[in-house]
Amino acid sequence: MGKGSLSFKGEKGIKKKSKKSKLKVESVKDLKDDFTQVKTESELKFEKIQQERMKEKIKEVSKHSHKDKVAEFNAKLSNLSEHYDIPKVGPG
Repeated sequence: MGKGSLSFKGEKGIKKKSKKSKLKVESVKDLKDDFTQVKTESELKFEKIQQERMKEKIKEVSKHSHKDKVAEFNAKLSNLSEHYDIPKVGPG
């Protein structure tokens, strides 16, 4: 018996990671640079307008705090007739 760790039936020895050549890595980087797509003028304009709309939407949403939203909701509920009133659920 030899010294060392136990050997199992399926094991075929130590496998070492193969070294990649530097040329292959550099050529892959060059290929990635070649495939970059340039957006058209209309696509860039569309994205700019979309970002502006998103900023406006965020400003509109952040304008009211949670407390203000709850107060508006309660005022709206108080103006509704009892037919549309939210029924109480649970004890109390």
